[in-house]
Amino acid sequence: MEKDRLIEVIKEFDKRKIAVVGDIALDRYSWVRPMPENPESEAPLYTEVCSEDRIGCAGNVAANISSLGAKTYLCGLVGKDSEGKIIRKICLDKGISYYLFEEGKTNVKERIIGIEHGTYLGRIDRNDRNSLHDLQPINQEGEDFMYDRLINEKLDSIVLSDYNKRVFRNNLARRIIKYANEQNIITIVDPKQQNIASFTGATLIKPNKKEARKIAGQEHLIEESALAKKIKEITMSKFILITLGKDGMIAYENEVNHIRAQDIDVYDVCGAGDTVSAVLALSLSSGATLLESAHIANYAAGIVVEKQGTSTLTSEELINRIKQS
Repeated sequence: MEKDRLIEVIKEFDKRKIAVVGDIALDRYSWVRPMPENPESEAPLYTEVCSEDRIGCAGNVAANISSLGAKTYLCGLVGKDSEGKIIRKICLDKGISYYLFEEGKTNVKERIIGIEHGTYLGRIDRNDRNSLHDLQPINQEGEDFMYDRLINEKLDSIVLSDYNKRVFRNNLARRIIKYANEQNIITIVDPKQQNIASFTGATLIKPNKKEARKIAGQEHLIEESALAKKIKEITMSKFILITLGKDGMIAYENEVNHIRAQDIDVYDVCGAGDTVSAVLALSLSSGATLLESAHIANYAAGIVVEKQGTSTLTSEELINRIKQS
């Protein structure tokens, strides 16, 4: 793949306007140090040294798009709580415009990490699973709120980031894809199998290998090329891209291409799929082919997995990585 062409595409990112719609979470990182003794039991006792809040799930896609220079809009659901306010502040700090409907409680994922060696000790999920709104579809008012604001923006691409919480359990995805196709707006979907029927007709479907097997109804061993073709048939999308972790990714339009992962030291794969979605949206809307977009996304994923947690990158980092490869 011609490096100069990939860099030319990246230099167009700051001219793009991209919206991200989907399930949002607050990602909280707590770094802890073990104490010599727990007076209550033999279980470990930790003291918190520091913590950091980041925006996760669909929010991480938006954060990546913004850090790469594009005008970014985030549509989703948060609670009427302090965590929802934190998400708004993070968006403002990152230059992300937001349309957030308030209902229920904000989804929070807290990761506990040992500060000495960066050891992942565990995760605590705090959300509305025990409330009246437990994984029910977003109500019609919320759906209309997001859709009406989305169609008022002149967009180059829309990313639908599905974590199978609440946003895409109703009709919102179908409405957005129909509108986008009528307006020649590119749609990128990171799907869950449970909602795949809602994403019919999208420009690009981007599952990971595990989700791809579920979507295709092929839980047993099957070649990735066959998976891609089956998903294209199911979703009637133009492009399929399946991420394969350490094995890279495959891109399928009229033929299957395998893009191998970079030879790097992987620190944390959390959020790498969000980065891939962000870069695919930016690249395709900047005139790149599917294969060019996949190569740029592969470079981007190689950068963020070297960082801890849900992370972002800049266009400068991406261009430098391509030049050095």
